[in-house]
Amino acid sequence: MAKKNMYKKSDRTFVNPYNFVSIDRKKIKQENIEETYKDKGELHTGYLDCVLVAKTPLAIPDLPEGEESGGESKHDFFSINGNDQKNPMIPGSSLRGMIRSVYETITESCLSTMKPDTHLFSRAGAEKKEIYKPGILKEKDGEWKLYTVEKIYKIPDKNAYKKGKKIKVKIKQSYRTEIENEVRCLVADDNTKFRMGDSVEPEIESGMYVSNLSLDNKSDQYVYVGEAFSNKKFERVFKIDKEISDLRENAVKTAMQLLEETLKVYRNTAINKMYPDEHTGYADYEYAKKEKKVIPIWYQKDQKTKKVKLSMACIGRIGYYTTLDDLVKKKVPCQNRKKLCSACNLFGMAREEAVGGRVRITDARAKGEVKWQKNVKLKTLATPRYSYWPFYAKTNSFKYPTDYESPEVEIRGRKYYWHIPEAAHNRDIYRDLRQEKDINQNMQSGYFDLADTGSEFEFRIYYNEITTVQLDELKWTLCFGENQLNGNLCHKLGRGKPLGLGSVKVCIINQTERKLSPEYHLEIENNLEKLGGMLHKQYESVIEIQRISDFNIMENKKVEYPMILCPESMQESDKAKKNDLASHNWFSENKSPKNKKENKVQCLPEILSEDPALYYYEYMDTSKLNSDRGNTTQKGKNRR
Repeated sequence: MAKKNMYKKSDRTFVNPYNFVSIDRKKIKQENIEETYKDKGELHTGYLDCVLVAKTPLAIPDLPEGEESGGESKHDFFSINGNDQKNPMIPGSSLRGMIRSVYETITESCLSTMKPDTHLFSRAGAEKKEIYKPGILKEKDGEWKLYTVEKIYKIPDKNAYKKGKKIKVKIKQSYRTEIENEVRCLVADDNTKFRMGDSVEPEIESGMYVSNLSLDNKSDQYVYVGEAFSNKKFERVFKIDKEISDLRENAVKTAMQLLEETLKVYRNTAINKMYPDEHTGYADYEYAKKEKKVIPIWYQKDQKTKKVKLSMACIGRIGYYTTLDDLVKKKVPCQNRKKLCSACNLFGMAREEAVGGRVRITDARAKGEVKWQKNVKLKTLATPRYSYWPFYAKTNSFKYPTDYESPEVEIRGRKYYWHIPEAAHNRDIYRDLRQEKDINQNMQSGYFDLADTGSEFEFRIYYNEITTVQLDELKWTLCFGENQLNGNLCHKLGRGKPLGLGSVKVCIINQTERKLSPEYHLEIENNLEKLGGMLHKQYESVIEIQRISDFNIMENKKVEYPMILCPESMQESDKAKKNDLASHNWFSENKSPKNKKENKVQCLPEILSEDPALYYYEYMDTSKLNSDRGNTTQKGKNRR
């Protein structure tokens, strides 16, 4: 029987809003700071006066003050006194981040914002090879051991069956899940409570359903209480079996540490938005670990390495042994002043040793009157999903990556966003036009005040005792070597970058430099062409960043996140359900195609690809196709 919903590759294409400037993870130029600045007579001190022009509307939100519009947060544009339209400004810290990011890229510097020893996480898919097996962690002689499970029994969830679902077994007591003291538990009709890891003796009906539960400290069967998700029907009882003894040394201990890092991701409300009031982040894990010394778990064992991965659900979030350090190799953040990359040498760093920066950037103040777009409701944006390896990872072979454990897998590079020139005049590009009833209230972006296209801001960059090479590279970074206000090479700044917001052109208006010889004086340069800077060494990353910084390169192209198309041929009565057209189905179908004959995995095109487009997927109502086939078959039988 065909699956109810399938998708086929459309003829229409789009460009993903972001791409990656590649890094050479095997190379980095580092230098002792004392060596860099040893020749004092050749160093430069002064400042650059700059103008920033918004090529598309600009969102620089101040912290919300609890104001609401339709139940969502309201973000004024950043200002000196808060909600002060007469004195809007862009924080110098925001400008510094934007400028440093590009400087790091063009000089092949370290990834300064990366947190060392960070593990990577992803959600296990529904494919058979990715589904985790049930297991039990049990403390034995002060050490945690992993056991297989002989049998799983299902505890029907009373809340689920209130919604119209039916179960054809006799049950003595029904059970419901509740949250008590921020921990999820199972509550029987007689108000007996069961928590994760409790030893129980179940009465079983039809070979697999729990008819009645009773607490029994001598039992080798344990309650598993999972977290909330849509259409959930059961909690479970695990019956312990045999210890898995052929694991490498400390395999379980390491896997548990990795699992506990994964739980921090579950508990991050910026990531877990779907069930903010129902999802406890598996708080019962700590209860079972401390109080019961037994944790019902899900696991996957690698037969080659004898390692295990643990998860709190059979299709749940998992952690990789691979860290970001393993993937970026020599591009890890600098740690001490004797080995500094070009960016840390100029902008400073705070790691094992602190190094002060030699560049200071002021806040940018509005130049002239700013035209506003008030209370703009932006389209919803999700957090980055680096676990989606067809986009975020690559290999050094023809194969596309399938996880982060393979030694040939690399991260694609530094993330940048394409400019969307249409956003300069078409507000529908970034505005959320959906009706309230069609919006998940937990996944809203809020209302923002935008400085409209054409708004100008002024700021100054002070530099103190830097080399000629650094000064030339800094000036090039500001304007991409194109020091004209009407130039095409632009930065991205502020909120809503994937929606086309925040395209800005920076131009250096003049340079004032302190000179001590033959006597103290100020030397001023205001020839725009001479102020454009230069690069003394050009890496491949320079060509790539110039391409994605070109404001006009995506003109007349559809730049948006992947989505499912609803075919025009579908009648209103055939209209697909909302979830069938949700964008996550594009990612699922692309990563593991159900329609294997027509759909192949689409990896993110390289940034220098002549055509960086991807194909949409189109919704197919296979239930109707099956009905048509059935009617045709029946007609054939009738004729015979």
